[in-house]
Amino acid sequence: MGSGNEKNAALSARYEKQAAAFFAKVDGPGRAADALFACPGDEPLTAEERAAIDEYWGKYAFAYPHIDYDSFRTFKNRWGRFDVRHCPGSVHQHYFRQHEANAAYTVPFGNKTLMEYFYPDLPQPATLFRRMDGYCYDGQFQPVTLPELAEACARRLEDGEDLVLKPGFSSGGRGVRLLTRADADPAAVRAAVAKGFPGQQAFVVQRAVRQSPFMAALNPSSVNVLRVTTLVRGGVPVPLAALLRVGAPGAVTCGFRPGGAVIGVDLATGRCQDWALRGDMQRVTELPGGARLGEGLTVPRFGRILDMAAAAHCRIPYLRLLSWDVALDEKDGPVFIKCTPKGEIQLHEAVTGPLFGPYMDELLDQYLGERFFIRFAHEGWVCREYGDRVEAETAPDPRAARRLPDTLRGKPVVRAEAAPKKTRRKRLESIRFLRRVLKGRAYDMAMRVLTEWNRRKKSRSPASR
Repeated sequence: MGSGNEKNAALSARYEKQAAAFFAKVDGPGRAADALFACPGDEPLTAEERAAIDEYWGKYAFAYPHIDYDSFRTFKNRWGRFDVRHCPGSVHQHYFRQHEANAAYTVPFGNKTLMEYFYPDLPQPATLFRRMDGYCYDGQFQPVTLPELAEACARRLEDGEDLVLKPGFSSGGRGVRLLTRADADPAAVRAAVAKGFPGQQAFVVQRAVRQSPFMAALNPSSVNVLRVTTLVRGGVPVPLAALLRVGAPGAVTCGFRPGGAVIGVDLATGRCQDWALRGDMQRVTELPGGARLGEGLTVPRFGRILDMAAAAHCRIPYLRLLSWDVALDEKDGPVFIKCTPKGEIQLHEAVTGPLFGPYMDELLDQYLGERFFIRFAHEGWVCREYGDRVEAETAPDPRAARRLPDTLRGKPVVRAEAAPKKTRRKRLESIRFLRRVLKGRAYDMAMRVLTEWNRRKKSRSPASR
């Protein structure tokens, strides 16, 4: 009996430690991304607004006991309006994301070297060369050597063609380099390619996009993009929000920091707001490059871009939330730049308001109400505590397990149904999916990425959900 009590105590301590670590992340590092949008002198929440937050979020107190009021204050000031449906970054990161992003697909679909495989019929910048798993290939995935790649790039640069060197995995324009005629020396090109990017070997060399007059008027030096975020709901992708990302004067990319700006776009009309948010969190009516807002700017081909994003998302419903960056060519034709598998919410929340809007109640009920649980041990049983019940999961030692009471922690107790093991089935499904869309070396590379991801995942101990 003593041994059984010791095992139960050890198991209880283990689960309590996991739960404490989870809530510490939610209340600590999970709030850091929102804090970047705060400004000194932000107007505080009123007593009525705090009461409205408590009323709306109170029913999820079991899963989210410490509301981040600072987040509501910050985004009230950035957007200019208060809404209880604002999604704090810590809630999205720790409660939503695990249901939105299937890890088996996040890595390959975020790799720029494979975009042409996944979306072959979408207009994209022409990829001339790429490096995958340390090896170089041309635009048709035929092997080439590094000197051959450098010589070919130098010839194109000498002919006046601008090229863009992009890391395989990056966001916010980080690491992107524009190569021009001044970089036409093969030795310099070879050095730039051989240097690669910190922490990764994958990259692509693409033709530079010549953007439309509409986009160039916002800032001519950077390739400015429309970001559309879509959510798969009931198997159908729906657009949630849209914004324009505009680069800083002299910048090549449209990174928000430092010096860039974002402009909210109305989903129904494609019309731009009459103000932008700069990277220093200040509202402006004139962009850093000098372009003025408030003159009825409307994004060309906006409806077509929304349709393109939704159609593309249908190919990868395993990732429920995706952000799509789309440029416009010289004839206002959409050019697909990249998709962001993890989905970024803060920029949308800052300029267009609550990202999930009318779907927020539904998602909170699912993720914080129905699916969130904390494990604990009780007299030989491993239990899962939900907001409205306790499920007895397993009895590690049936001889030491006692009869379950009708209630635990003030909630009714039910026996959890034995769930079939899905891990192997999901892995096989992932492999079959990748095999359908990838071939040869690209498939081999994707499988190595997937295998490494699974190895790292197994090495981490599971935390409370």
